Amino acid sequence: MKRRFLSALTALGLVAAVLTTGPAQAAVPSGSAGPHPSHLGASAMAAKAAAAECPPDGCYFYGTAQQSKMSPPVKALSALVTIDDPWMSSCCAYHTLAEMTMQDTISPINNVIEFGWTRDNTGLYPDTKPRLFSSIFVDGVWQGYNVGFVDYEKNTTVDMGQDLTPYLDSERQFSIQYAAATNSTPARWWLWFDKDYVGYFPASKIPGFTGAAAVQLFGEVDAMDDHPCTDMGGNPAALPTSTTYTARFASVTYDDDAPEAKLATVAATPAMYGAVLKSGSTRTLNYGGPSTC
Repeated sequence: MKRRFLSALTALGLVAAVLTTGPAQAAVPSGSAGPHPSHLGASAMAAKAAAAECPPDGCYFYGTAQQSKMSPPVKALSALVTIDDPWMSSCCAYHTLAEMTMQDTISPINNVIEFGWTRDNTGLYPDTKPRLFSSIFVDGVWQGYNVGFVDYEKNTTVDMGQDLTPYLDSERQFSIQYAAATNSTPARWWLWFDKDYVGYFPASKIPGFTGAAAVQLFGEVDAMDDHPCTDMGGNPAALPTSTTYTARFASVTYDDDAPEAKLATVAATPAMYGAVLKSGSTRTLNYGGPSTC
């Protein structure tokens, strides 16, 4: 898989769309998850004709909600997350995913724990099925997908990399939880999916990081050009609104709900992908979209 690079701009949910010259890409993407009308025919051809190429790691697009400057830092983040199978260009996209993060700062990137699901086109999970993934940043340096993660052996029903196809179109609980050292057990950052712990990152992998002053929840598309032709969140026909959604993070909570979740949205490419809080809520994010074609 292409190494995932998050600049200060992408950490804020902005699109990293620095354009460079590179090898020519195929003119029209073909779908790897079945036909989708918005990605076929003249509109797709016109979008690709207008596309400009991206850096080697691609252009990143987001539909994001975040909360920062929390004091004291929170020890846990939990949400009900929609499991989707977004339409993805097989020629011109690296991945489409949904994830939550706990971090000490939004910008600059410093210490971060990431957990979510991804459809990958480039080698991590090359069958392109939606699968669990995790990663960490240490002092601003990304460590790689699932690097340092320790499987919870007592849980035999789900592992990192699990195929989530059986959960499609449903909401499942994702959680990141810090557990301080007790007796002979070292401190750990636990990851929870659905009904059990998947495993953990030893706290020693992220020295000094014992709580998050900032959290983010977002959909992400990494594409080879700035007209991605790849869905974020299901197979949406339109952008989400405050009452309808293509995918969502719902019932977001921290610790014992202190401080209360008060998310704010960040959407840098609203014509492609949206990020909207559910009407009357600061705990539920509706996100996603059909891109440019």
